[in-house]
Amino acid sequence: GGSVDTSAPVGNAGTWLLDPSNVDITSAATTNGAFDNGSPTNTFTSTSNTAIADAGTISAALANGNVNITTGSAGSQAGTITVSAPVTRSAGTGTTTLTLTPNQVTGGTITIGVGAAISGSTDHPLNVSLAATGVGATVAVGAPITTFGGNFTSTGTTFTNLGGAIDTSSSPTTGGTLTIDQTATVTLAAGAPLTSNGGAVLIKVGSTFADATSINAGTATVTIQPKFDATTIGVGTNGGTLIITKAEIAAITAANLIIGSTDRKSTPLNSSH
Repeated sequence: GGSVDTSAPVGNAGTWLLDPSNVDITSAATTNGAFDNGSPTNTFTSTSNTAIADAGTISAALANGNVNITTGSAGSQAGTITVSAPVTRSAGTGTTTLTLTPNQVTGGTITIGVGAAISGSTDHPLNVSLAATGVGATVAVGAPITTFGGNFTSTGTTFTNLGGAIDTSSSPTTGGTLTIDQTATVTLAAGAPLTSNGGAVLIKVGSTFADATSINAGTATVTIQPKFDATTIGVGTNGGTLIITKAEIAAITAANLIIGSTDRKSTPLNSSH
């Protein structure tokens, strides 16, 4: 068999870059990849192109442990993850976590398809982490994500949620936190609200923020801040790289609204609607 040598006689050693494969979470049997049945985290790794991870297997595993879906290093694709069938945690104690981790080098995307809702259930909260990184690592949520008190986190370049309301609320307890942390644009679509019922909401934006829906944190704080220090902020009709309109502010329900960094470089705007 062959080998890969990333050493360098002069300078720093290189990085071993292996091509990943795409993963689709569907209702079909698992193929071209495998779960390692680890504890506390059961990790799925693709082993060749166009891997399928069975949504039923994921749902069952989430009852008593965490699940991490990865795109491996054996293939010739971009390393994307697509959710094409619902995933639901419906049993178990405590809180477990579903993490989607596309390829970190090629910037694999995450797509939650129409009809492929991700959800916990009453007394069975679920953390959801959409962990995209790298150039072109977009996150597109096209179906509801409902955590029943678990936390929601998204990272990557751009974020959109057309058709995908995100709800971390829990009754009667405080809802989970809701974090969207992107290096480029964040687009919140009409009819797809963000709701946390007392969980803090943090939105970090690299460039453009477009909000056509409502954000409801209840008694918690909503923070909208630039990802980078050099980003300028425009509030209302003011100019700026990151512009937040009066209508967008009016659609936010929270005990406090902070626009900008929470350090000494900016002044919070307090708002209650």
